[in-house]
Amino acid sequence: MPKSDNREVTFVLNTFGTGGAERVCHTLSCALASRGWAVTIVTLFQDEPIAFGPLPDSVRHVVLGCRHARTSLVPLAAYIRRHQPKLVVPWIYGLAVALTLIRAAGLGNFILLPRNVTAMSAYCRSQRSLWQRKLAPAIARATYGRADHYIAQCSKMKEEMATEWGIERARISVIPNPVAECYLAPLPSTDQRATPPELLFVGRLQPRKALTSLWKYLPVHGKCALTLSCALLAMDRIAPCWSSASET
Repeated sequence: MPKSDNREVTFVLNTFGTGGAERVCHTLSCALASRGWAVTIVTLFQDEPIAFGPLPDSVRHVVLGCRHARTSLVPLAAYIRRHQPKLVVPWIYGLAVALTLIRAAGLGNFILLPRNVTAMSAYCRSQRSLWQRKLAPAIARATYGRADHYIAQCSKMKEEMATEWGIERARISVIPNPVAECYLAPLPSTDQRATPPELLFVGRLQPRKALTSLWKYLPVHGKCALTLSCALLAMDRIAPCWSSASET
């Protein structure tokens, strides 16, 4: 993978509100800043305070003032042309495509390192609009593969990028989401652990999260039954596909 000359990175994402990718970006930005990196976070908009606490003073946060990746091309190009970042990490496909076009136009000479946080093919198939189901994937297939390297958060996403989008596996690194050390605690002693063991899931019940697979593949072997406790952070009612699973 190409290396940046300086210890600096620019993260680009939609917004810095609540969400898994936003949480990971916040954790990663704080960790890199503590290690001497110059970190800049560029968001398209910011309608609410940062959900995960203030960023370090050394982390720069820039808001472009647009709502969607497809309308970000002009303000993002202006930012790239003015500041000339060395390493740019977009967190969604649309922004990776926009940055590919900006670099191809000669407005910046940066290393492009997209971070893949979802399976794009499944996401596009689940959308209703013609733009998201047909047009956006066609543009992505023509441009997304031109980045320098890619980060997938799991092996399944790496395979999806290789099989669905034709990206060479050697150009994809699997790097799981980081966890802030302040949230880690030593495991309790054996006699203090729950019997049977419990798995706590905290998240959102969106179809593209494919959480039904969690229920489907949890192993139950003899005495090693696994009790699953779920804390659900949902914006609406439980999806129909979860109704039967939640009763088992």
